[in-house]
Amino acid sequence: MKKAYIYISFWSFLIGVIYTTTIACETAIDLKIKDFEKNLVLNAVFEPDSSLILNLQWTQELGNPPPDGEDIGDILDSWVLLKDGNGGVIDTAQLCYNYYYNNNTIIPDYCSLEKNEATYVLPNLKFDYGKEYQIEILRTDGFSLNASCQTPLDFSIEFDPLDTFSTEFSGAKVFDFPVVIKDNPNENNFYIIEARSREVYSQYDDDYQAVGLYCLDPSCENSDIARQEDQYQRIFINDNEFNGVDHLLILKASKLFLEFPKIDGAERFLEVNISSVSEDLYKYYKGFERHERSYGTDIFAQPVQLHSNVSNELGILGAKVTKEVSFRVD
Repeated sequence: MKKAYIYISFWSFLIGVIYTTTIACETAIDLKIKDFEKNLVLNAVFEPDSSLILNLQWTQELGNPPPDGEDIGDILDSWVLLKDGNGGVIDTAQLCYNYYYNNNTIIPDYCSLEKNEATYVLPNLKFDYGKEYQIEILRTDGFSLNASCQTPLDFSIEFDPLDTFSTEFSGAKVFDFPVVIKDNPNENNFYIIEARSREVYSQYDDDYQAVGLYCLDPSCENSDIARQEDQYQRIFINDNEFNGVDHLLILKASKLFLEFPKIDGAERFLEVNISSVSEDLYKYYKGFERHERSYGTDIFAQPVQLHSNVSNELGILGAKVTKEVSFRVD
């Protein structure tokens, strides 16, 4: 009988502790959350031999996306002007959907009028190296938006696939390949390097996969994102270390993609894009790389504010000139 009494008292005590702890942890916190403020976002990048595509869209409240087409008229009724550095009008962008529809051609994938976004196009843009361009957006309600950027100068690289060799770095199998960047003098130049594998298995079908890169060169500026010896999707290089002279850069590309099965008869290539970019685009992608590394389940990850050069609103107007090296790896 005594044992039964002790058993019942123990569980009664335990339930009491749990109840008391629960009540003690209930703390009401009055959070003042700022009302959601909608912003217009402009994203566009100048490139040689390419139409200028301008994407306009509204920011969306987290967890509360707007209905399709809500307030889309504010975007569709906009005038999108391309200007030179002195403010002279060069051309007027055309709404992508209307432009292609009126010419009875198929609407490209980059054209969109969904989820409060629209695409404008300047199909006849003449890209000039080292020139300042401006974009001005005027709405019927009097609102205006401005952004400007300086296009990079043209540059060249030297690369010989025969100089590529396999090795290991930090326990990973990598390709080491040297590239010479022929830097323009009297300019502060910014470079972004990306790599991808390309699997070609028919005349029309290609399969692409991003490839991680390593760079230990002193000119690489990835150390303010994470450790310099870590793997990155993009390598960032400032020419402060070699301004105006040829610079030999030893890059390392992860060989992890070679471990995936290949389609019978397909050929594999490693493609490396070296882009000279405007300073604003350089800062934007650097923030984006930092965001990608902080995204996920890390409870200590800090929010990342992406760089913007759009007055009054958000987004980026940038420019880049890209050189590509490619070699077969299978």
